[in-house]
Amino acid sequence: MGFLIEASEGEHEKAMFVARRAQLLDIRPFELHAKMLDVEAAADMQEVDEFGTTLSVRVNGDKLICDFQYDFTLIGLRDQPAVELSVHLAALFRLRLVDATENGIEQDFLDAFARTTGQLAVHPYLRSAVSELTARLGISPVTLDLLMLGDKDEQL
Repeated sequence: MGFLIEASEGEHEKAMFVARRAQLLDIRPFELHAKMLDVEAAADMQEVDEFGTTLSVRVNGDKLICDFQYDFTLIGLRDQPAVELSVHLAALFRLRLVDATENGIEQDFLDAFARTTGQLAVHPYLRSAVSELTARLGISPVTLDLLMLGDKDEQL
């Protein structure tokens, strides 16, 4: 089914403004945590259809840092919570200002970039972390679906 990042045309334009000035330098894990809640329930995990995301974005000199905190409760047999996961990832970008008159980028442009391009950049790392964490718990690895960018009116 996939996960959809809903963004308006205005958000796309703001994100593209930043994207034309950003170069991805690195994706870094800051926290990878898994907790088994119910071993029996974890024997048959349900597909993940939603998860909580908290994001923040900041500029430090010519660096743009997009922080993402993902929190999951994976559901297993009998619709019981089976596993809790917490994953904190950061994407580090270099910002190249176009000319000397460009002295900064407004926060709403940075937020739009992090919500769209930033999340698309870190999602493969999130997928890998979730699969690895669940496998290390001794259960079948959980694979998150793809993350897609779409319009608010779009249905998957």
